Amino acid sequence: MTPEKISTWTYVEYEAAISEFGKLWGARSGTWEGRRLDKLATLLDSYEAEYHQAPQPEQRAATQFRW
Repeated sequence: MTPEKISTWTYVEYEAAISEFGKLWGARSGTWEGRRLDKLATLLDSYEAEYHQAPQPEQRAATQFRW
């Protein structure tokens, strides 16, 4: 799988990217696998920031968890 445009990913392609990311986890930096892992991490982060935003907590709820 070679996802290059995240805006056109389907759900199946997104799931495939997550699966590939899991298989590459722990790859050594500087290797082909390490570079692929870095690229997938960047693409998945961008995709999730755009399409899977977590709801922001209310201010009061957020301050309850402050140390």
